[in-house]
Amino acid sequence: MGYNEDRERYSRVFIMKISAQIDEKIRNFPDQPGVYLMKNERGKVIYVGKAKSLRKRVRSYFQKGDDGRVWSPFLAAHVADVDVIVTDTEKEAIILEDSAIKEHRPKYNLRLKDDKSFLRLKLTLQDEYPRLLITRTVKRDGAMYFGPYSSAYAARETYRVINNYFGLRKCSNETFGRRQRPCIYHGMNKCMGPCCGKVDKKTYAQLVQNVIAFLQGKNQELLETLQTRMQEASDALQFEVAARYRDQIQAVEKTIERQKVAASDRIDRDFFGVHRETGSLTETGSLTETGSLGVVVLAVRGGKIVGSMPYHFSEIKAPFEEALGSMLTQFYSGGHTVPKEVVLPVEPENSEAIEQWLSEKKGERVSVIVPQRGDKKHLLNMAQMNAKTVYEEHQRAEMASVDVLEKLQQALSLHKRPERIEAFDISNISGRLAVGSMVVFEDGKPKKSDYRRYKVRTVEGADDYAMMREVLTRRLSRAIEEGPMPSLIVVDGGKGQLNVALSVLDDLQIIEQDAIGIAKERILYRRNAGVATKEADKIYIPHRKDAIILRPGSPALRLVQHIRDEAHRFAISYHKKIRARAHTRSILDEVRGIGPRRRTLLLNHFGSVRKTAEASEEEIAAAAGIPLRLAREVKLVLSATQSAAAGSDQ
Repeated sequence: MGYNEDRERYSRVFIMKISAQIDEKIRNFPDQPGVYLMKNERGKVIYVGKAKSLRKRVRSYFQKGDDGRVWSPFLAAHVADVDVIVTDTEKEAIILEDSAIKEHRPKYNLRLKDDKSFLRLKLTLQDEYPRLLITRTVKRDGAMYFGPYSSAYAARETYRVINNYFGLRKCSNETFGRRQRPCIYHGMNKCMGPCCGKVDKKTYAQLVQNVIAFLQGKNQELLETLQTRMQEASDALQFEVAARYRDQIQAVEKTIERQKVAASDRIDRDFFGVHRETGSLTETGSLTETGSLGVVVLAVRGGKIVGSMPYHFSEIKAPFEEALGSMLTQFYSGGHTVPKEVVLPVEPENSEAIEQWLSEKKGERVSVIVPQRGDKKHLLNMAQMNAKTVYEEHQRAEMASVDVLEKLQQALSLHKRPERIEAFDISNISGRLAVGSMVVFEDGKPKKSDYRRYKVRTVEGADDYAMMREVLTRRLSRAIEEGPMPSLIVVDGGKGQLNVALSVLDDLQIIEQDAIGIAKERILYRRNAGVATKEADKIYIPHRKDAIILRPGSPALRLVQHIRDEAHRFAISYHKKIRARAHTRSILDEVRGIGPRRRTLLLNHFGSVRKTAEASEEEIAAAAGIPLRLAREVKLVLSATQSAAAGSDQ
């Protein structure tokens, strides 16, 4: 009997056994709303869902249809246990599902990953005089966030317009507190100069409200306000103030010209366009194992299209309506502004509960609608067309990635296509503060959530081979217990480091595991001839004496180099962090009375040891909450250290 037949027979037996165990458990599940967590045989959560009735929903996964098959054979084959959490309402289940997905990061859930992909604008309302920043993360710090923006250009262009015409401060809080005279931006009429009392709080607060209105797309209301204030300033013969309002009006008008009119009613809406893979639907409307989605969110504010946000999801393992509901929850819990209406191609599961949750977030009634005709349907179709483009672009990229991986497999004589590549590197200074790094590429793309850093614990002295052995042993031992195993191991180094990797694999009795070593290109000088030659990157594979040299510039070589360089970058950045931490600790710990808490207060307030040394004794005392005598000692130690460092540089 062949491998595939064995696997199929095993899967049937496994499903029957697990289904019988789960069926017994399901009988005791309550007929109430809540969240269910599906786990594999290792106890890891692989899927999270919400339900109006936990018992009915979970049972539906394991009931047989008319054709004698399990409703979702893929999930059923991987689920070994199911836990449930009961909630009082469907709305609570929506919130809990979102939290559980973020906590467990289940493999088969649809997950939005835009937190670090798209830029946002951050208005620091927690400051006495707020400023505008560009960021990729949202924190609960009292600031107001706008976006995310569909492109870095859109975010930076909006940031530029506001900085040039609205006069918000540009300097950091530390600089703002120490500044004695206005900066160059004040002289260029790009900053109102709040640091030196050039503007009162009321006027600056009006400025901030104008910025908020501009960022929220309330341009018509903002124009009316600015025109009124310009006229008032002109009547009062305050011509410089009137000119500033004139510049702001022109900036807003240019922004309006670039925006496409979408609706005459000026209601804020988000249109969710979704393109599903053709032929990926089962008879029940559920996406199959190969199902994937292209999604575009078209944002309309004040009746104008202000941006779009693209997403792509692969291998969706849930009914489309359920996946859509989960996507909405994650989208609006991730810092996106809730509009008056959310427009969808189909009604999501638990639609009423989602409406209630969105309404509470916004503080007013929010509608989830599925238009059948008219302007809303036209805009939804536009979003759908854009979603199809996103889907097709990802399909082309995935096909190109598969082609590169197959060529790499062929060139390096690998056992299988390297779908998951793990690359390792070591960084240290003469054996001190040694660290290791592991970066992961899946389907030719970085998977940063799987990156790992290691402090070398058992090796003393400069022994890179022993350090690599420790890091590989720790990683692969864990992979044996918890998975996943890599398709290909890449070590930064030549044949020596590859032999270390092969030795670790042998010790752990891991067979048929592909591993390669890559030696970086180098320049060879021939003194006698007076010339220099360049050696290309060399790739070493097991059981072969000579290195393999891939064609320069080939996609396969570029992929290997990218992975190697990423592992090196990750190791170096971690080593610098450890080194800086050790250096900081050694300096501040010389001061008696400065422990970890006070050290953290100082560094958080001033930003660095150098800036702490530049601060006055009074500022140090206030920041750390310490007596002036102790602050004087801190200042003395840090100043002496800075002077010594400057002398050594010279």
